[in-house]
Amino acid sequence: MRWAAKQALEEADAVVFVSDATRPATLPDREIGELARREGRRLIVALNQSDRVDADAVTRLVSRLETTGYRAVPTSAIEGTGIAQLIEVLTPLLPQSPPLFPAEQSATRSVRFFAEEYVRETCMEKFHHEIPYGIACRVDEFREEGDPV
Repeated sequence: MRWAAKQALEEADAVVFVSDATRPATLPDREIGELARREGRRLIVALNQSDRVDADAVTRLVSRLETTGYRAVPTSAIEGTGIAQLIEVLTPLLPQSPPLFPAEQSATRSVRFFAEEYVRETCMEKFHHEIPYGIACRVDEFREEGDPV
């Protein structure tokens, strides 16, 4: 996993570490910050679930992170708060470039792949106690010409 993280850092334009504001033990440690700095990346910490912690605790967490050189942004995925601020912090870190994919392409994987994943997810939801998490799904026949696929 460390190797994959290092590879991702080498290719990333920005690094966002999502941490649980209700569990300060999930904050990034010094080693993670050093790894990001070594690759020339600034680490942005998204303090998720900040809506579940009192404002003073969030302020203390932000101060603690910013004194160690991180930029911290309180967010709440459920309420959608802090997302605009996170985007505002990230935007200057991203390079201007032409689109990497055509506008009509919304994913790097095929529709067939997502169909397989949908079936696998449905199996997991329906039979989560009986089926191990290593389940795989293979679609034998797939037709895209209809609507829906």
